This record gives sequence, structure tokens and C-alpha cells, in this order.
Amino acid sequence: MLTILALATLAATSYGEEPLPEFGLVRMGNTHPWQGRIESVMFSPDGTMFASAGEEMILWDTETGDFRLTLRGHGSTRATWAWSPDGTWLVSGSADKTVRIWDLPSGEDRVIAQLDAYIRSVAISPDGRLIAAGTDSIYLMDRAGTVRILDRHAEKKHPHSPPVSDRVNSVQFSPDGQRLAAGTNRGDLLIFDTSSGELTAAIEGKMWGVSSIAFSPDSMTIATTSFDNRMRTWCVETGEQRLSFSAENRGLDDVAYSPDGKLLATAGVDGMVRLWDANSGEQLSVIDLHIYTAYSVAFSPDGRTLAIGSKFVRLWDLVTQQPIQYPRRRHYAVQSITFSDDGEILKSLNSDDVQRTWDVSTGQLLSQKPIPWKRGGFIAKSSDHKVVAERRDNDEVIIRAVDSPKPIATLGTYASLKESLYGIRGVGISPDGKTIAVGGTSSRTVWLWDVDAAKHVSTLDIHPWPKGRVRCGSCNPGVHTVVFSADGKLLASSCNDTVVTDLTTGREIARVSKSGRNTAISPDSRYIALSHTYSETLIFDIVSGKQLLTLNGHRGKISSIAFSRDGKLLATGSADTTIVVWDFAAAIASVENGRTPIDANEEP
Repeated sequence: MLTILALATLAATSYGEEPLPEFGLVRMGNTHPWQGRIESVMFSPDGTMFASAGEEMILWDTETGDFRLTLRGHGSTRATWAWSPDGTWLVSGSADKTVRIWDLPSGEDRVIAQLDAYIRSVAISPDGRLIAAGTDSIYLMDRAGTVRILDRHAEKKHPHSPPVSDRVNSVQFSPDGQRLAAGTNRGDLLIFDTSSGELTAAIEGKMWGVSSIAFSPDSMTIATTSFDNRMRTWCVETGEQRLSFSAENRGLDDVAYSPDGKLLATAGVDGMVRLWDANSGEQLSVIDLHIYTAYSVAFSPDGRTLAIGSKFVRLWDLVTQQPIQYPRRRHYAVQSITFSDDGEILKSLNSDDVQRTWDVSTGQLLSQKPIPWKRGGFIAKSSDHKVVAERRDNDEVIIRAVDSPKPIATLGTYASLKESLYGIRGVGISPDGKTIAVGGTSSRTVWLWDVDAAKHVSTLDIHPWPKGRVRCGSCNPGVHTVVFSADGKLLASSCNDTVVTDLTTGREIARVSKSGRNTAISPDSRYIALSHTYSETLIFDIVSGKQLLTLNGHRGKISSIAFSRDGKLLATGSADTTIVVWDFAAAIASVENGRTPIDANEEP
């Protein structure tokens, strides 16, 4: 038996109400709740709300598309969720190995069980009395947290013996509540009796990884999707295969039955959502989202609407065969941020190509305007998103400002640059506009270009290949970031590490073991800030190379970093659509005064 874990409940708050982290002065841009990758979608039993689950669990109003509530009990780990039959509570599980129950509408949660591994799927029985969870084992529990492990082999008696030798991707109760089905990564479909816990049917070795399962409304058929691009339906009583049909392209991630059992919907890695006749297997229609992957699908209780999860949530009207558009459905990452000279105004450019102006002291949005620009033959963009390298129709590679088609410099032909640099990964321009730094891909070198002389002047071989390592563009990150200091004398470049070079002498003055997808050097050239992990900004002393602080105040990956001109403020922009302005002077002072926490969110 597993006992209940007594942990403090965590009240849910919207991201806009999230308290600022230590040293955070203001948060800007709370116009879109952060969703991240939407791995599951589901409607409430009465259809008035739907939920999207990814980095966070967000509840939305179905009629208006308005944001209702954000639930965050699992930290930054992705979670899987299920809605209770009466709509008053939810159950969730995640990589933190906990099973949690959430009460609605308060959003308060409690942990009812700590399991053995990553929880990839949860389900609630139709009467609301049982909860199933799939890890590398299959668990059945009640709301009090009393747990039993379902064993796939009758001869196994040990309560902690894992019943499945591969991970469980999906668990589902039948609508009549008599059976529990589980699909494994090895390709097995297992069916258990919920009363006795006995394995009643096992379909083994006939699929290449079961990604999802769904019961028909009459509980007599199970539909499965698998990584071999096929959807299959199976007889629950006999285990006999009824239908098998292919999605033609790439693997399928999710499957759902319509409430009347006449339709099946599948979500595909190719970005296609397909509707099938559940009886004949005929493909009826295809919804092309023009996205890389569709992760999840769910029918509304009345069968008129299909919810689709990808990098955002899309509702599809099955009657009109048209999308239902909501103004808050998508978020736009903050791609660049720049302080005014006096540090009182901050400008941001988001991935929706809208430039926004903010009051730093209040966080108020002052103005916004669209910045249209042609993306053409885009090759690379600077860390501050101010300039891009672009391949033109005549095969020439030019450097230009993001908001202007006029070239700043022409570097040569794409073929010649590919031969010398093995491709371009990062690009930066000095503050005086006279020098361009270009980071190579497989070459791992930095190429310096004189704008006035219109020629390549030097090559910095500062990220050498490890001895014995074969040069391989597909397995090498390349020099993806090159950034100049405010006085143009220093250059920071990131590959699998970050190096600061004195351009007047060509001497390396600092090397840190962390790479930075976004990097900034403080105006006094004493510190370097870089985004190394998903949502953290690391602060290093340039002279010593020592890490001083870790600033963590975002729900999405860092997409831009900027210092104010006086170096007292630091701003970080994120894919979660928000900007946090930090009191950088106070953060550094805390370290110099004897505080040595690496994480700026630690309690004093």
C-alpha cells in the first residue's frame, strides 16, 4: 500500500497575479496565459469550459474563449489531467511522480499519492470513485490515496513488482466503468476488470508503440493510435482487430470518439487532424492546422465542437467546418527588448511583429505598432534580434536590420560562406555599426567583417573541436550567439560554452562552461548574462568566470536579454509573452555583501 502524502495545498493564480521573484521590479505583457506545448485538451462534462494542459493547466470559457483559471501544482513539469464526471474536481499526474486532486472552482490541490516514476496518463472512472495512473506500471486508487498495482501476469504476487516492462502512455476507463485499458510504448494493449483488478485481455506485439487509446461510448470497442502511422479498433470482449487504417504520413499522437460513437478524430505529428467513420474506417475529412504537430483532440459533450491541442488551442466547429476564433488563443514570444537611454522606457518586439513600448516603473503599455518585414531567405538572427543574415535570390548573403530590407553589408555568396564557415548560425553587429561578427555552424569559428572596407578581416578560432571528434553539422550546435559589449571592445560568443574575447588584443579573457542562446554584456563590461536553461538567466563575472546568480522568473524559455545603459537594470523577455525587469544593481550588491546564493529566488 502507498500512503497519502500530507503536503500543503497550493492555491492557483493567474500568471498576471504571479508574485515577482526576488530582485524583480515589474512584469510586463500579461496579456496571454502561458500554455507551451498543449499535450492534452478536454471539455468539462457540461461543455461550458475546456482545459488545455501543457506547461500549465489552463481553464477557458467555451463560449467566449476567456481565460478562467491557471493550475500550477506540478512546478514546471508537464502534466496529464482528467475531469471528474460531475465537473467539480480534476486529477493530475506529472514527471514529479505525484497524483493530485484539484477542487473547483477554488483551484486548491492536494497530493493523494507519490508513485514510482513519471506519470504519463491519468483517468477517472465514470462514477468518480476510482483513479487510474500509468507510469512504468499501472495503478488503481481511490480519492483517499489507497493504491494498488494492477498486475499483467497472474503469477506475479509481489506488490511492488512492475507489471509492465515498458512505459504506459495511456490509461482509460470504459464508459460503463467495468474495464480499464492501458496502452504501452512496447505496443501492448492491456484490458483489466476494474472490480477484481484481473487482466482480462492482452493484445501484444501487434502495434509499434501505443500512443493513445479511446473507448467507444457503448464500451464494446477500443480505438488505438500508434507510432507506425496507424489507427486500429479492437473488440473489447475478444481482443479481435476490427479495423486498421493508415494516416499516410507521420505517427499519430491521440484519438477520440465522438459522443454518438459515429466519428473518430486523430491528431498527427504531421499537423493534420483527421475525422474517420468509426464503423467503416473511411477518412471523412482532414483539418490542416499548418503547424508541425497536433498533440491532442477532444469532442465537446454535444459533439458539435472539436478541441485541438498543439502549440496553442484551436476549437473547430464540426457543423460549419470552420475554426472558432478567439482573440486570446495564441501567445507571442518576446523576441527583443531595448531600454531607452534614461532607462525609463523599454521597447519590445514580439513574434507577432508588433513593437510595444512600456513604462519601466509601472509596467504600463504605452503604445504598439506593427513592424512588417520580409522573412525571405532567413539564415540567422542576432541575439538581440536587431539584425538578420539573409540569402537573396542571387545567392548573396546580406546583413540587414530586422525592420528594414536595405542591406548593411554583403558577405558574399552562400556557397562561399558555406565552404568557409560550414554555414552561418549566429550574427551580431558592433555598437558603431562598423564590425559584423558571424558565427559558423560546423566550423565553430567567429568571422569578423569590416563594414566600411566590405571585407572579411579576421577569424577567431575560439571554440575548437574536441580531439578525436568528427566534424558533423547535425550533431554540433555551432556558434549560435555572438554579442558585442557596449564599447565594442569585447565579444561574447556561445557554442557549447561561452567565451569573452578582447577584440583589441584578440585575447580570451573569460570562458564559462555554459552556453547562452541569448546573451548580454553589462555596460561596464564586468558581467555577462546568458540564458542557458529553459527559463533561467545566469549571471557570470567576466574576469573570474564565476557564476554569481541565477534569476528565474518566467514560465517559458528566455528569448531576449538586455541591460539598461547605466547597468542598474536587467530585462528578460520570454516565450511566455512577458518581460521581467530586474534590479540588477541590488542583485549584484547582495552577492558582494556576503550573500552567496546561486538562485536569486532562495529565501534570504
